[in-house]
Amino acid sequence: MPLTPFLFHPVVIFIRRGQLAFAVAIYLYAALASGPNVPASYPDWAMHFIGNVLLFGSVWVATLKRFSIKTQLLVTLPFSVVIELSQVFSQGRQVDPKDMLVNFIGLICAALICRAIEKYGLSRY
Repeated sequence: MPLTPFLFHPVVIFIRRGQLAFAVAIYLYAALASGPNVPASYPDWAMHFIGNVLLFGSVWVATLKRFSIKTQLLVTLPFSVVIELSQVFSQGRQVDPKDMLVNFIGLICAALICRAIEKYGLSRY
């Protein structure tokens, strides 16, 4: 049985969009919470990278085959930059251009992974 009809069932679409809302809430909390909320055993850049990979992946899953990856990048990149710049209003947080670079790299890596899945994975279904 092909996977495509299942992915576009109204209930599954609702779940996919719900996971995006949940992922964005976690992303916002992690990025804007006051004080250091990153465990000391993980480098800050790794958390930025992973957070942006998961952010893009969540957008991709929620909007599967509805928007191009380029369009998704045009939405997630400014969102990531605005969140980074908003850290100036959070106590104990600071804006760092290196974090923005790592955010960008995370988004690009996720876009490449999603593109590969679209090209070589989902096309079979």
